[in-house]
Amino acid sequence: MENKSHAMAAGTFVLALAVLLAGVALWLTRDRHEYQLYELSTSDTISGLQNQATVRYKGVAVGKVTDITFDDVQKGNVLIRIAVDSKAPVSTTGTYAMLGYQGVTGIAHIQLDDVTEPMAELPHGASDLPRLPMKSSPLSVLADQGMTILSKVDEATKRINQLLGDENQERFSSLLGNLSDAAGNVSAVTRAMNTTLREQVVPAVQEFPAWLRMRAKPCKPWSAQAMKPGRWPRMCAP
Repeated sequence: MENKSHAMAAGTFVLALAVLLAGVALWLTRDRHEYQLYELSTSDTISGLQNQATVRYKGVAVGKVTDITFDDVQKGNVLIRIAVDSKAPVSTTGTYAMLGYQGVTGIAHIQLDDVTEPMAELPHGASDLPRLPMKSSPLSVLADQGMTILSKVDEATKRINQLLGDENQERFSSLLGNLSDAAGNVSAVTRAMNTTLREQVVPAVQEFPAWLRMRAKPCKPWSAQAMKPGRWPRMCAP
């Protein structure tokens, strides 16, 4: 009987010690931050976003997602509730939210950032919590415009194939041939002009001073008659 009582006392002590250690661990690891709750409403898909997902402000973790449901005010929208550290500089008139993805794993998180100009505060929902505007992420925009982009790529491919068709290739080859002939004609004209300058113009220019000396006549000194008013003396060639 005494052995049983000792075993029970030892078991009770171990159990109490385990509970005490667990309480101390919880107390030491408790979250000491104060959080402000916000709501986000979006019509975009939020693939990869789950409860307890990280909320980041300019890349710094400041909170987490606490609930994901549907918006009763704006039918068809998804309502996301987040808890943000009260010390984070987040405001309903200067901060917007956007869905972000980390690496290639597809794990989504909420990214908060500041707007360039102040905006009007959004009306509160049924929970009376403040709301932040949520913009579409670049990935969502790309997914929404995927079919449009594919159709434009297909149209561009058809135009390129049409441009590179047999008929246009023949026209392009003919154009290149015409350009080659024109370049040959220009080269021939240039050679002819060089020959003319070398054989005719240059010798004529070299003989011109001798021709002037042959045509020039000596002048007599100016006479008194030549200097009379109303008469101009004759100028002589050098």
